[in-house]
This record gives sequence, structure tokens and C-alpha cells, in this order.
Amino acid sequence: MRALDQIARESARTKRGFAVMLADLDHFKTINDDHGHASGDHVLTQAAERLRSALGPRGFVARIGGEEFMIGVPDVSPKQAVRLAETLCGSICSAPFQLSEQGPEVNVTVSIGLKMSLDAFPGRDSLTPHVETLIQSADKALYSAKKAGRNQVSIRQSAA
Repeated sequence: MRALDQIARESARTKRGFAVMLADLDHFKTINDDHGHASGDHVLTQAAERLRSALGPRGFVARIGGEEFMIGVPDVSPKQAVRLAETLCGSICSAPFQLSEQGPEVNVTVSIGLKMSLDAFPGRDSLTPHVETLIQSADKALYSAKKAGRNQVSIRQSAA
């Protein structure tokens, strides 16, 4: 949350947009149920590495619970954010995941919800509610991606 707050403050200062994404590994419970929690943990570690690698030096990737990650990207246009979200999605499904150091592999996909902050640059006192609203919108977009069949990016157009 501190990293996202810092991105929001910089965005408010520069009047440049930023993106908030929530990414959730699809059907992750099946990995834990079928292969055990140690294999699930191994998949989570690899997923974080792939997301960080695909994101590059901009922004951050943080595991926020279970199989869910938050990604924050500063100074990005909507078009760039969508392209980046699609790249992140592709980084997960592009190759199977190892279940252990030398064990079997499993295919994994991810659903991503994306919300941009472009025009509402609140004053310093109102950044926290603004960031919370963006996260809630990204969560709704994530739910839409899951509902639409998973392994895709959904963009939330409005905060409502």
C-alpha cells in the first residue's frame, strides 16, 4: 500500500496517469488440492518472478493474499497499461510451471483487472480514499475477467 500511495502522490504532483492491476491465478486451489501446498508455494514464487520480470523496472508487484497480486505502474497511458497487462497475462501462460525443483509441470493462467487513474487527481488529504476506490474498481474488473472465462485482462472504465 505504501508503494501504491507513493505512485498516487507522484501522479497527483505530475498530473500523469497511473495503473492499478489485480491479478489472480486461475484455479489455483486445484494445484494445492492435487499437488500439495509446497507445490502451490513453488508456483506462487515462480508467478511472482514472471510478473516482476514482465513488468520490468517500473512500478511494483506485491502478493496481497492467497494467489492474488497487486501491480502498480506509474506514468502510464491507458494504451500502455492495457498492453502491459496483456504482457503480464502472457508471462504466466507462456510456459508451464514447475511443481518442485525437478518435479512435474502444470499449466497456469491468470486473470487481471485493470483500473487507470487519469483525471481525478485529488488533493493530498484525499489520496487514500482515491486509491481505495481504484483498488475496488480493479477488483470489479478482475471479477469480470474471471466471469468472462479467465486468462484475460478486463478494464474497469468507471469507478462506480
